[in-house]
Amino acid sequence: MVTHSSQSREELNSSRSSDTSQEYYLNCNAVKLLLKLSVYQNVMQSKRGADLSRISDSRPPPSKSAQHRPRMSQRRSAESCQAGNSYEREKFHPGPVRDLEKEKRRLQNIMATGTEEPETGSPGKLPGDSKQEESEETDRFQEVLNEIEERRQFLADMAALGQDHQYSSIINAEISQVRTLFALPKIIT
Repeated sequence: MVTHSSQSREELNSSRSSDTSQEYYLNCNAVKLLLKLSVYQNVMQSKRGADLSRISDSRPPPSKSAQHRPRMSQRRSAESCQAGNSYEREKFHPGPVRDLEKEKRRLQNIMATGTEEPETGSPGKLPGDSKQEESEETDRFQEVLNEIEERRQFLADMAALGQDHQYSSIINAEISQVRTLFALPKIIT
């Protein structure tokens, strides 16, 4: 019995191997036939002027705007770098501009007095300002006149003491300078 069963197994295996070799042969022939058929169809389509692949008929053409970047990191070309707008500078937008003259005056006050003076009202003139300016001008003129008179009085006192020759040239020069300063606003207007 043992010999019979081993024989049947061998027959089975041999029949299987012959079946698989026949299947393999048939499959290879079928693939070769399909390749020849495909080549023949491509030749016929090219003679007719049609597209070679049927796949392109069913799919829409790929959009040109979509760029496919490689998955692996690689060096980029100069054109691709420049196309990315990496070299364009941002436009400069200046911030709010401060009044430099006001800033100078403020810093001068801080350096002179050590404190910051509060800002006065708006720089525009108020209706009462013109009267105030006129009164300030008359006060200044009166001060200049008083200074000139003080110098003359000092010179007269020195003459009474006999020392006017030492101070007369100095006092007369100061009086003439003050008179020219006093005359400047009239010349300007």
